[in-house]
Amino acid sequence: MNSTAAIALAATVGGSALEKSCGRERCVSMSQSAAGPATKPPAAPTNLTATAISKSQINLTWRDNSSNETGFRIQRCKGSTCTNFAQVASVGVNVKSYSNTGLTANTTYRYRVYAYNATGSSAYSNIVTATTLKR
Repeated sequence: MNSTAAIALAATVGGSALEKSCGRERCVSMSQSAAGPATKPPAAPTNLTATAISKSQINLTWRDNSSNETGFRIQRCKGSTCTNFAQVASVGVNVKSYSNTGLTANTTYRYRVYAYNATGSSAYSNIVTATTLKR
């Protein structure tokens, strides 16, 4: 028999619509959030700035250029030429600032930020450098 049987299943789980379409040879799964499908990675944040507020705090702000992010991940490394960035925080959708506290006085830090969603991650923002105050 040469006919192809097709089955479509749909369900809602945790606010997301899940759909599975099956033919004779394969099944394809698709997901769509309540806010709409995340069919491509989000656009990268830009205009990242870092401002030393005290001997133990640096505040970051950036421009959100995406309409489909799940959130942003903030990465940091220590030193004016460091490249070993590690994630220090994650913030939610449409958040455009972060206060990094508990830092060491008179120490230089570098930061970068990227947006993410279920499909993938954006490119990194520009890298910024700030030095905590001496006292």
